[in-house]
Formats: sequence, structure tokens, C-alpha cells
Amino acid sequence: ASHATAARTSISITFSRGVECAVKMPASALHRNHYKKLIRVFQGKRRWYWINTLIFIICFVKDPAMRSFLMLCLLIATLLPRTGFAAEPVAYLASALGKPALVGEGRLRLMLWDVYDLALYAPSGSYKPDRPAALVYSYLRNVKGSTVADASRDEIRRLGMTDPAKLKDWHSQLLRLMPDAQKGTVLAAVHLPGRETQFYKDGKRVGTITDPAFGNYFFKIWLSPQTKEPALRRKLLGGS
Repeated sequence: ASHATAARTSISITFSRGVECAVKMPASALHRNHYKKLIRVFQGKRRWYWINTLIFIICFVKDPAMRSFLMLCLLIATLLPRTGFAAEPVAYLASALGKPALVGEGRLRLMLWDVYDLALYAPSGSYKPDRPAALVYSYLRNVKGSTVADASRDEIRRLGMTDPAKLKDWHSQLLRLMPDAQKGTVLAAVHLPGRETQFYKDGKRVGTITDPAFGNYFFKIWLSPQTKEPALRRKLLGGS
């Protein structure tokens, strides 16, 4: 009795930090164009959705070839560096920053939950505390504006603002202007040093805090060496 042997191909993938993986599987299972599409999917905003989906599917797949293919997909999804979090610079950033360019980006996770992707923009992609800059928050879950206002007040106090009158005033303004965010909402804070801090929701201005000192403290929440999220700060400033 004769039997046919499926053609196989070897795929070598180099991940971030020098991790390399070689997988052999049926050539018919993975076309070059499909492979490129998978890379784009796994570096996109919904990578954790696809990771969970793959784990669920793998539990029920019996075919060895398909199981190998799905395991490869899972490796790609978990080990590839994620790119492209942030929205492209838009008009309201250009009006304040001149030629806005991305400095860095990262994701805020609290325990098991992704909260938002955060991106720092500055003129020509060069951030300096005394020059205009913007923080752009792309929300991945629903968050109340009052929660953001309360957390901002607490962090500003922790970072050294001890004037109770200023804290109360800034908190009141944040409660008034900070909108509730839903999954997909894009909020932005634009700091104009020595002038004001502008807030936007999906490209529309929702308010301004004119106290020049406020913006310095608000941006310190993420960009100060004393931030609670040093890994995110490093990514925002262009590190790895």
C-alpha cells in the first residue's frame, strides 16, 4: 500500500530580545501572504483577544498539522513586540505642537486588565519638559471621568503638590471637564508650558486648565522619574 507524505516547510521566526523559534509544518497550512497578515494581526490592538481565542481553539483541535499551525500562531501572538498603539497625529495636535511626531508609546495594565494605550507626542518627536507635548490615551475599557480625576489628584499630591487650595481647585476642574471614556475613546492632554493644559475627547476640546503649574504636575504622573509606572515611562520616552 502506498501513502502520500505531505510536503513540509521550515519557518524560522526571530522575536524580540533575540528569541528564535523554528517550526516545521505542512506548507499548505501557511502561505507567505497569510503569514504577513498574521504578523500584522498579532501586533495590533486586539492581540490579547486573539491569544485567548487561540488557546480556546487549540484545546479542541485534533489534527496534528492544524494544531502545529495554531501553536505557531500562539507563539507569534505572545512573543512578537507590539507596535502601532497610537493614533496618528491629528489637527489639534499639529496646531499646538507644530510638527508632532511620536516619541514613544506603551500600555497601562492594572493587574489582569488592559486600561489604555498611551502615546507621547512632541515637536519633531523630541520631548523636553519645557516644550509643548501631548499625551494621547486610547481606552481599551470603560473608565469614569471621576475615577481619572481622583487618581490624578492623588498622584499629583504624591509627586509633591502640597498646596491644598490648588489641589482642590485642580480636582474640581478635572471633575468638571474629564469625560467618561468607553472602549475606543481617545482622550488627549496637550501641555503648553507656561500657559495652559488642553483636554480633548475624540479630537474635540472638552476643557482647559489655565494654571501653568497644573500641566507640569499632570505630565509628571507618567514622565517623572518618581512615576508609579517606570516601565511605561521608559517606553513613552522612546526606550524599550
